[in-house]
Amino acid sequence: MAKAVIGFNKRMLPDLMRSLGKVAKDNLITGKRFSNKGDEFREDVPYNKYGALVAFFRMMDPKADMREQGDVGDMWNKYTSWTYVLQDSGEFNVQSKVGMAILHSTEAINPETGATMSLFDALSYDRRTGDLGIKEGFTEIKMYNAEKTIKWDADARYEIRNYIRETNKVTHGNYAFEDRMVMQSNSLGQLAAQFHKWCAPAVKARFRPEYFDENLGWMEGRYLTFWNFMGYAYKNLGEIMTMQADYKEFHGEKGKMKLQNVHRVMGEIAIIFGTWLAKQMLMTMWGINPDDDSDDYFDPMYADPGSSKEPTDLQKRLRNILLYQLDRLHDESIMWVPIAPGGLEQLGQFIQNPIASSRTLGEIGGAIEMTAKTGFYYSYQNEEDFLNNKDVVYQRGTMAGEWKLGKEWGDAGAFLNTRNKWKNFINQNDFYIK
Repeated sequence: MAKAVIGFNKRMLPDLMRSLGKVAKDNLITGKRFSNKGDEFREDVPYNKYGALVAFFRMMDPKADMREQGDVGDMWNKYTSWTYVLQDSGEFNVQSKVGMAILHSTEAINPETGATMSLFDALSYDRRTGDLGIKEGFTEIKMYNAEKTIKWDADARYEIRNYIRETNKVTHGNYAFEDRMVMQSNSLGQLAAQFHKWCAPAVKARFRPEYFDENLGWMEGRYLTFWNFMGYAYKNLGEIMTMQADYKEFHGEKGKMKLQNVHRVMGEIAIIFGTWLAKQMLMTMWGINPDDDSDDYFDPMYADPGSSKEPTDLQKRLRNILLYQLDRLHDESIMWVPIAPGGLEQLGQFIQNPIASSRTLGEIGGAIEMTAKTGFYYSYQNEEDFLNNKDVVYQRGTMAGEWKLGKEWGDAGAFLNTRNKWKNFINQNDFYIK
């Protein structure tokens, strides 16, 4: 995974600039690029090996499947797809990194020499032709979750593609149209599921009894496994040094999966305590009082003796974004542990908001109402009275003097909502389910 993250970060900015250049060039030559063979048209090819592997193993679901808006060629998607640019970037980020990590963890084998390397390194890419092939002699592979080697061919590619896709479903949720839930057969079910696709996989990953997945092998809810392991540990306290190996051997072919589940739970425990502790330490270091609603705070890191120099607005926002992400990771992890302090509260907040799409509908309605209210007051009030009207203009805080209309429509728009969040981070540093 570390290699996958480094690979993504190295290519992100160069590929962004190439994409901007491609758009300009495509506009000049009617949307297609020419090959080196005269005037023959050819399909666009990826800019680098990373993009070529994403396409070759089909790591991403089509955008229409993720959004569930139907055919991307319809009128709605034609004029609104740009508003999903940040969502698309985020999905590509997390899903392609998982896929690359699996390729780095899959061995390519040369049976004649016995040489091995990761499948990622064994595959080579020709940028000029767009051809992707494997190095000579490497005719077999061994997948991360398999004991035997298999021949490198179209079937092997299919197996890897399915493993990547199933891993992404377990990790990030199921967004594929073909795998939609039964409740999504009606409009209300689609609304309830649109932004909560991760819920079912998250519950299964923690609480589902043991079952066999044809792509991932034996699976079991990690919390169930953890309690099983704790019971085993209690009965075998005298063998503490060899307990993990004995537990794995005791369960046979399922032992590896069960031991990994125990490690995952220990990882979650570390995340819950680590994120809480990190946020408290940073807030103390930066002099932020969580009970103080004031915009001003003393920053000991920037303070000279006898002075109280404040950080800039940019520094405040960047710090609050870090605190917000720590708080979000903590809350989303502890929600599955109701018996832990704060877990029941987070679960209650989530249950109170079962249909995330209703928030968007409510914000659009609020924006339309604010538009009518603003037009009504602006039509008969003079400028001074209008600016002093608290119903349509902010009177206090960092947005004092600004029209509320802008924020209302900003919350309703997919792209403008991100801009509003950036502005709000000057004060907000805690995560909550709205």
